[in-house]
Amino acid sequence: MGSGKLLGLLGTLIYIVFTVLPDSSTQMLAWPWVLIWQAGLICIVGINILNLWQKDKPFFLLGNKLDWAIALFSIAICLSTIFAPFPAQSVWQGLIALGMFGAVYTVFNYLKADSNGHNLEQLINFQAILGLVVVIESLGLWLFQTLLPELNRLSEIAQLGVNLRFDFSNIELRNWAPFGHQNYVAGYLLLVIPLFITKAINQTGIWRKVWIGGIVLGLIDLYTTSSRGGFLGLAVVLIAGLSLLLWQTSIRKLWIIGAGSGAIALLIILISFNNRLQTLITGVISGNSELFFRQITAAAGLKIGLEHLPFGAGLGAVPMIYQKYRPLWAEREAEMVFQLHSTPVQIWAELGVVGIVATLIGLGILIWLLIGLHSSEAWRSHKSDRVTTYGLFGSLLGYAFLALTDYQLDIWAISGSLVIIVAAIAYLAQAYAPETSLDVSDKFSKFRGWLAGTVTVATFAAIAWLTPVDIAWQASSTGFLFLDRLKANPSTVQENLNKFIDRLEIASQLAPWESYYPYQLGWNLAEIGVENRYIPLQVKGLEWLQKGIASNPDQEFGYNNAAWLSLSNKLPQQAETYFRKALELVPTKRSLKFGLGISLLKQNNTEAGLEAIASEIKADPIFITSAFWQDPHWQAQLPQIISRWQNSDPKLSQRKTTVAAVNWWMGNAGAIAQLRESGDPTAITLANALENKSPVNVLNSPQTPAEMAIAAWFSKDQAQRQKLLQTAWIIKNQNGPNQQALGIINAMIDRMKNVSSFDQWLRQAIPAGSPLVLQSRRVRQGFNVLSRHTDGTTPSDFFNIQENAMIQVFFSDLFQS
Repeated sequence: MGSGKLLGLLGTLIYIVFTVLPDSSTQMLAWPWVLIWQAGLICIVGINILNLWQKDKPFFLLGNKLDWAIALFSIAICLSTIFAPFPAQSVWQGLIALGMFGAVYTVFNYLKADSNGHNLEQLINFQAILGLVVVIESLGLWLFQTLLPELNRLSEIAQLGVNLRFDFSNIELRNWAPFGHQNYVAGYLLLVIPLFITKAINQTGIWRKVWIGGIVLGLIDLYTTSSRGGFLGLAVVLIAGLSLLLWQTSIRKLWIIGAGSGAIALLIILISFNNRLQTLITGVISGNSELFFRQITAAAGLKIGLEHLPFGAGLGAVPMIYQKYRPLWAEREAEMVFQLHSTPVQIWAELGVVGIVATLIGLGILIWLLIGLHSSEAWRSHKSDRVTTYGLFGSLLGYAFLALTDYQLDIWAISGSLVIIVAAIAYLAQAYAPETSLDVSDKFSKFRGWLAGTVTVATFAAIAWLTPVDIAWQASSTGFLFLDRLKANPSTVQENLNKFIDRLEIASQLAPWESYYPYQLGWNLAEIGVENRYIPLQVKGLEWLQKGIASNPDQEFGYNNAAWLSLSNKLPQQAETYFRKALELVPTKRSLKFGLGISLLKQNNTEAGLEAIASEIKADPIFITSAFWQDPHWQAQLPQIISRWQNSDPKLSQRKTTVAAVNWWMGNAGAIAQLRESGDPTAITLANALENKSPVNVLNSPQTPAEMAIAAWFSKDQAQRQKLLQTAWIIKNQNGPNQQALGIINAMIDRMKNVSSFDQWLRQAIPAGSPLVLQSRRVRQGFNVLSRHTDGTTPSDFFNIQENAMIQVFFSDLFQS
């Protein structure tokens, strides 16, 4: 039987690939990458199987109670899977977690194979060099794919007369490379920068300079992520490092304090130059912070854990049931997530009390090991291993604090790094406390045979379970290729459509627990049916959406689209049921109450229907400016809808600006005075313009999109109008106008020529087909990632939005929900 070297090399190669692969966090959710990383994990676990069956070769357990912590975690995963509401999802995620536990033993036994510590040095060198490659790749990709294109874009906009700043608050501008998200990059950096420091201390000559350069580049890379958790982890590591120096080093303490103060000052300066972190600080002070998102996910996670108290809802359950537990006060924030943005909260929700206990025991053992090492004279006298130990624990410490703000254990580079770090710590603990070494061939010979058989059977059982899952994934991926061909060449619609349907049906049959396949099949069939006005396809699409709902009844997406399809196919009672189900999950989702109202009106339930639509206006007041209401039927209904809202809203007195704007839009007497009395600057500016009283500063030096629109109205110079409206568009959209936008701006100018007042320019009915009616559908941008599949198309809601361009661009701030 082989030694497993080939398996080890293949597993290591796949680990490297998924560490440096651009956008790996999403690529790993697509075919064939999903099969490749599975193969890598199986290779790593396979080494343990080979070694366990070779009884003449030692196989070591971690010792120092670490095996008990892993055993407890494994038991928690198994129990949570048994009692999980979606057991298949838990099996899928649980197999990955158990495979990572197996990888810890693989790496640990690799380290134990050499008693001189050379393997440990090689392992740390490998991880540090790989980390350095990632840092260089990260900065390079961000520089050439994000920073330089953005600076070029800003330069082009500046030529149009608008100076915009590089803005780290825009998530697309933060350093995503290579993992696909800035928090993942920050998490990885916190794991490798302490290793760079370790190598810089332990090595001399040119390599010391290399590692010092790596530290500098790593810190620059961390800064470009603008990750709050990253800065938190860095600050904790910095404080811990300074405390360690004060405690153990012979360097004068005054120098250390001075250097530490300088480092902290530099950190504060860097934060002050990062506008996203500035916003975070001011947001915390004002109570209006991005932390609100994490408050929502934490509240949902707490409720999930409490309802599944002993063993949690099972691994992988969060994206399936999150909306069921999402708090009502969340409004439109964090409508859907696939993780709870906090590792402790994620463990609590998915593994319950047992998972939290296992986590605390594991952390406690690691702390106990660190304390115990300090009692070893051999360890204290071995500078290189002592520095390595501090570097490994520094990595864990920094990452632990980031983990409070994010969950990243599903990222190969991060989970793989943690595997290496834990195995290295276990090795060092055994190296300096040999009495704790557990060789199952010496003391547990019977246990070794049982363990070998159990791991072998479990691994082959896992492969057997995964086989149909992977076949389904491959079939769906092929099906989406046929769908792409259909879209590229509509003349082949029937041939490619049938192949698409066939492959997605196969996928759904092989993995019936996956709601992704019926949702994608149902939505795409309905979409093609809607585009071609072909009812049978719409009906078939609705049937598949219903199957998706059956496989996962706790997601709003299926109900939303099934409701609008039912409504368009003259099934108002069915539509009502789906709208109500969707509203139970996401009560503030735009268009749902409107759809419910229509379905009730079609059943002649006028009172309830108008109340539902009034609730939509209450939640989304700008909806009344939609061109949809230009229909004579709705024009007659709108006044009583508005009246119902204003008579039933207990917070109406707190929404003076919105009420004034709605009254103005409805043409009510006294609305202009209400706009002035609201105290809102934009409302006052509008009121002045409506009465031709705009101040000179607004006309001569407009600052906001609203002021620019007013200045354009009062200007008779067509070129000046063009410039003002174009500038307003850029400020509103933070982007230069494309050809479609220029067409909209030209239509605005033409409309100015054809009306006699600013009020008419804004409120007069817009002709059908005019570019001033912004038609769109709400796209579900994160649907694929949230579904943990990225092969398919990005769906959108079937409700057609018709927005008034002038209101959306210039005065949308007046209609606050």
